[in-house]
Amino acid sequence: QISHRYLLKTVSQVMVSAGVMGLSVWYVNKSAHFITAILVGAVVYCVMIFVTKAVKSEDIRNLKLEID
Repeated sequence: QISHRYLLKTVSQVMVSAGVMGLSVWYVNKSAHFITAILVGAVVYCVMIFVTKAVKSEDIRNLKLEID
């Protein structure tokens, strides 16, 4: 069973990451091609997911073990 506190924390982390990504895409899109803005947004989102600890490096290691 997943606790409500854990769920709220994780959703908040993902929303913060998405917000920062959205702002970066909006800013970059004003001065660059939209494809560039999308690429920047993808990188920013991946970085923010780790910065906010929505996904931990341990989660990535576990995923790699499951795939292999």
